[in-house]
Amino acid sequence: MASEDSEEQGSLNTDVDNNTTSSLTNASSSEAILVPLVDKVTQQLFQLETMVKNSAKVSHSEVLFESIQNLVTMLQQLEQQSSLAQGSVPLDLLECIDRGENPSFYTLAKLDQWQKLESERQRKMEAVGWFRDCLRKQLEEHDINWTEYVEEDERRSESN
Repeated sequence: MASEDSEEQGSLNTDVDNNTTSSLTNASSSEAILVPLVDKVTQQLFQLETMVKNSAKVSHSEVLFESIQNLVTMLQQLEQQSSLAQGSVPLDLLECIDRGENPSFYTLAKLDQWQKLESERQRKMEAVGWFRDCLRKQLEEHDINWTEYVEEDERRSESN
């Protein structure tokens, strides 16, 4: 098991080194590097967790130590490569995760919130359009040339 981890680690180093140069020129390639690296870190963490749970059965502390070393090395590589990634994580999402909540629920709640805001914006736009049409109709009924007002507003906005 330890030799497999070492081989994976060696191939991981090669993959990361080969991709580092291209990721500097293309931001999307940083995602191509980070996602597999995060997956490997997660796998290594789960393997380590299993080893610790079965620590009474594991008689070789060297295997456990090597697994921890591999995890530390991968985390260091992840930290180095993460500087290539762009973006930010909202503070309230981090707080949600700290409380032990599922981040998917946070995402769904935010999507729902934005859909409601978009729906409200659409209704407001429709109301303004309806109000504009009513004003035009009233102006036309009273033989008021509303295009003069539009042209005057355009001249004012251009001068500002």
